[in-house]
Amino acid sequence: MKTAVLHDWILRFSIEEVILQKILGELPQSSLFTLQVDDSTVLEKLNYIKLFKSKISFSEKTIWKNIHRFQQELEKFSLEEFEVIFTNSVGPLRWIKTQKRKELKTGPVQIAYLHEPYPFIYLDWEEVQDRIQIGSFWSKFSQGDLEDFKKNDLAYAQGIDLALTNSLMMQSKIRNLYGIEAHVLHPPVNKSVFLPKEGAQKKHFLVCSYIEPGYNLEVLLNSFNYIKDKLVIIGGGSQKQKLELASRGNIHWIGEVDDFTRANYIAEAHAVINTDIEHYHHIVRESAAMGVPIICHKESAGFENIEEGVTGLSYTENTADGLLPAIFKFKETNFNDEALSQRSTETLAYSFSSNLHRLLEL
Repeated sequence: MKTAVLHDWILRFSIEEVILQKILGELPQSSLFTLQVDDSTVLEKLNYIKLFKSKISFSEKTIWKNIHRFQQELEKFSLEEFEVIFTNSVGPLRWIKTQKRKELKTGPVQIAYLHEPYPFIYLDWEEVQDRIQIGSFWSKFSQGDLEDFKKNDLAYAQGIDLALTNSLMMQSKIRNLYGIEAHVLHPPVNKSVFLPKEGAQKKHFLVCSYIEPGYNLEVLLNSFNYIKDKLVIIGGGSQKQKLELASRGNIHWIGEVDDFTRANYIAEAHAVINTDIEHYHHIVRESAAMGVPIICHKESAGFENIEEGVTGLSYTENTADGLLPAIFKFKETNFNDEALSQRSTETLAYSFSSNLHRLLEL
């Protein structure tokens, strides 16, 4: 079958690009469509027969200046010759089938790996304004623009023949927003790096997150500004400087790191903390693979990776008053090493490729 794989833009080899690599590996002889390639070294790791790229040139900081051209560029991407369209997208390319459907007498099979619902467009306008930083990409759009995006996104979702997603948390969100049932296909863990490390000295609690509005980092600051325990935060973003200034000395902002460095921080963590209930954080799978406990909100992606009181702890109120008792309880709990080892074995045994192959046969 002639297959087109769609990926919005290739900025770096992050978890989205790892999944893209796996998809192309499972669907050889596919053509790759993207709006932008920022890191050509990523392309060298991908297996495709032909690359279709727009003529838009932008960076993460200047993308909004070209947003009006996305519609024009999408219309240039003809998918008429393809029998299967696989979108790995959280951006405009996920709407390409909507753009082309009228030209097709019989539509192609549409498969989608839905990392998350399209950001911001399903929030109330007042909440959008509260979250969007002045001068950011999303601040360039009006309420009407976001309503148009929402219509496009809902139309796209109804054309999906096979939906995949990264977690039970996101499966629930997709069901509630789109009314479709997505199959959970956990993102792959780098099994050569994220392995249990015997004898690692525990030094800190750990978070890995984009430092942006809507990632619930304030709960962490309000909690660890109150106690003396060391918190390490991995990740970058527009809010990093602001939140760092609001932090006490026990909170350490590390920035973005590679897999090997992140694995070392996980190995030395008392626990990985997951407070964000809107986004998937891959570190919860990496920490499960390494046999490190997780403290998480019950609606987060971390929750499906723990056995309560055995390999981690959960809480329900996403405030410092909710998180702090969980941290205090964690310090009084003796976690089961055998259960943590078993969870590690199960996580490392999971195969993205074989499960993708199984789901494609449905």
